[in-house]
Amino acid sequence: MKLLGFVIGAIFFCLIIFWVSMGYCLELTLKTDAIVDEEGIFLKDIVSFVSELPLETGNIFIGTSPLPGRSRSIKTTYINLRLKQAGREDVSLVGKETMVVRSSQRLDINKAIEKAKDYLVSIYNKENVKITPYSVPDEVILPKGEVTLIVDNTYKLPALNKRLSIPIIVKVNGKQTQVLRIGLEIQELQRVVVAVSNIRIKQIITAKDLRIEERDITYLRQTPITNMEEVIGKRATAFIKQGNILTTTLAEYPPYINEGDKVTITSKIGNLLITAPGTSCKDGMIGERISVKNSDSKKIVNGVICEGKKVLID
Repeated sequence: MKLLGFVIGAIFFCLIIFWVSMGYCLELTLKTDAIVDEEGIFLKDIVSFVSELPLETGNIFIGTSPLPGRSRSIKTTYINLRLKQAGREDVSLVGKETMVVRSSQRLDINKAIEKAKDYLVSIYNKENVKITPYSVPDEVILPKGEVTLIVDNTYKLPALNKRLSIPIIVKVNGKQTQVLRIGLEIQELQRVVVAVSNIRIKQIITAKDLRIEERDITYLRQTPITNMEEVIGKRATAFIKQGNILTTTLAEYPPYINEGDKVTITSKIGNLLITAPGTSCKDGMIGERISVKNSDSKKIVNGVICEGKKVLID
């Protein structure tokens, strides 16, 4: 009888130990689908009834989150491995796997374009500048949170170019996520004088040869003419193609004396003024020095052009 009582007591003791140990086994049910906001996945993110989960257990790191807008499948065997590494083999999981989706938001790309445009306008400070995007990302997926856009302050803006690529830093909740490149095309527009038809070299320019148009002068090296009155009556210094912008270097006043013109050569000797007929060897304006050929002596002399088509030999 004593032996029987001992056996019954031992069995009862084992049952107590079993039920006590069962009481410490934490059974958790995996979510079929879970959504996470952060870069890491924790146990509390992928199981149900989180409110009943001890804080330390819920914060066990399971793995890295997928990229924003992407998903990742995590099997129970992998989760058990992570629990074992954390020293929590007493946790039992119900379910075969969970699908984790990273929450996301789409960036309003127009805001990035406006940020880049405002930067260019503030730097160049030019009027009549037209800025249009030519290369921008089709879609930018970001983590959930407050988005901040700033121009990379390490970017060195070159001289005014036709096309520029502006780096825009994207931050979410104050943390940099990526750098976008916003390609912008710049046009400095101005109303200028344009040739209606081809203008030959040395041709006298008239009003019918010209019109006013708004043109892109970003890469124009010379100063454009903006008023037709500035050029009417002048002559072309080079061939001007139809549609080309006229600049200050492409027009000049016609010479007072043309090459081959008959001139009067004058020379002062004391109070005596000596004159002789001659021929101009080149074009020239009043006050300029030119070479002339004396028609009598056939000698070539130099002098200054004066009014009355005279050349004063000094």
